Amino acid sequence: MIKGYTTKVLQSYEQTREREQKAFAERKKEINAVIPRISIIDQQITKLFIELSMSALKQIDNREQYIANLKERITDQRVEKSELLVSKGYPLDYLEQHYVCPICKDTGYIGIKKCDCFNQKLAKLYYANSDLK
Repeated sequence: MIKGYTTKVLQSYEQTREREQKAFAERKKEINAVIPRISIIDQQITKLFIELSMSALKQIDNREQYIANLKERITDQRVEKSELLVSKGYPLDYLEQHYVCPICKDTGYIGIKKCDCFNQKLAKLYYANSDLK
């Protein structure tokens, strides 16, 4: 009986994640239409991260300075992106994934341990279906 409830709770997490992924995609689409520069900034940040990762494989003189420079450029791009969002009235976290439970990120688990929100959902579902109403 509990296994059936566990399955229902896990399905509710999946629905929550799907709903938020759709909302996240819509927020990105909206921002790309309103502030097209942000898409370019995101591409530049991605390229800089790739360059940063590849620097581990390259023979580079003054590696520390090279890496520091890349990190500074990434930070500058992120700052510009944040400034653009705020200047158009959007919150800083508008282009981030949102979670109902930021602890487990809507999975129900922290590692292999059930999150408190999972146990709360399970208890609520069990109570709602019990004869104790």
